[in-house]
Amino acid sequence: MARFISDILQAREPYFSQKIAELEKIAGKPGIDVRLVGDLIQRQRNILCKLGLDESDTNPAELYHALVDKALSDSKSLAGKIGIVPADSPELAVKKSIEFVRKATGDNRLWTLKSAAAKKQLKENPPKKLMRIFSLRSIDSALKREPLSMLFAFAKKTEPKKWHEKYISQAAKLNPTDFDYHNIEISQVHRLRQAQLKKAGPNLNQCVYINYDVAGIIIITPKKRFEGDVLFLVHSILENIRLLKSHSLYLKLHGMESDFSSRLESIRKHGFSKVASNYKNFGWNAYSKYLNNQNILQDESPDFAIEDDVKLLEIKDLLDDESFWQHYFLVAPGENFMASCNLSDVILNAVNCYEPGQAHYRFGQISLQDELFGRYLQLPEVRKYVQKEASRG
Repeated sequence: MARFISDILQAREPYFSQKIAELEKIAGKPGIDVRLVGDLIQRQRNILCKLGLDESDTNPAELYHALVDKALSDSKSLAGKIGIVPADSPELAVKKSIEFVRKATGDNRLWTLKSAAAKKQLKENPPKKLMRIFSLRSIDSALKREPLSMLFAFAKKTEPKKWHEKYISQAAKLNPTDFDYHNIEISQVHRLRQAQLKKAGPNLNQCVYINYDVAGIIIITPKKRFEGDVLFLVHSILENIRLLKSHSLYLKLHGMESDFSSRLESIRKHGFSKVASNYKNFGWNAYSKYLNNQNILQDESPDFAIEDDVKLLEIKDLLDDESFWQHYFLVAPGENFMASCNLSDVILNAVNCYEPGQAHYRFGQISLQDELFGRYLQLPEVRKYVQKEASRG
């Protein structure tokens, strides 16, 4: 059964199957991988039923197109709830979407770099090229006029190697006292700034960007409206809030450790997703999924407590059929492609009008891997093993 999951994940073999066999042995052979395969089969049956498709006579390509149609239909439904109409401009649609998410999620306070500390680092290492692009004469003017998250995010796209090297080395000067709870910053980049950036050369090929330095989400307004844009945008914002929360939790968990600044330096150098993917050989997403379980908290530190100031709203909570998009780790293999039921994949495929052979399914793969290891991490024997291995290195 591990091999079936391995094929979907396109995992490295024989390493993956050996790892699962080792975990099974440590846990007393509970058959976690077998149960997960059973869940995948049952979930596929459920989703085919909800889509009105024949369980015994539906190929992966038909499932793929039905998922795309479902996402586009849900986008129209969500637009109606938000109050976005087809005649709304891209700017207005983005503005309404941001306001809707803010109202739906309430206060979004995360443990992140203080504004004073962030401004100090930008003053010590001003993004001069970005300032010229924006026609800003001084760093003080930049800090006054632009959101901090936008300065950090676009500096990483415009500044030379020397700026990046100093940005990374500045992490060594940071300590937990430079962090505190602040609201997530969601910014819409207006047309002038977009035009200035485009003229200068940075490739703005995304609608939504994330900045971990100060917990910010930056929205690039598309040139024109497109089918599925409302669901794509709202879901992207919510997913980025989840990523920011994950980053905040990671920093909070390691905030009192002696290597805190080196962890920050590694995140700045390699990116949070890369650092988190290697966490204790399981990946941070799988490990953090069960941190709210008191037993796991005691494994880490009896005094550690998670402060959750963010309402983790999911897109399924905003749709009429809230159970449909719960199949986030279902990836159905076909002959030459895979049909992912993860909404992040489906909406990307929908708005880009991809054919099955071009299908995006990476988010589903990541979720499936996190689900598999997360289930093992629920078992006390596995957690003890992970802690023991972590202490060695």
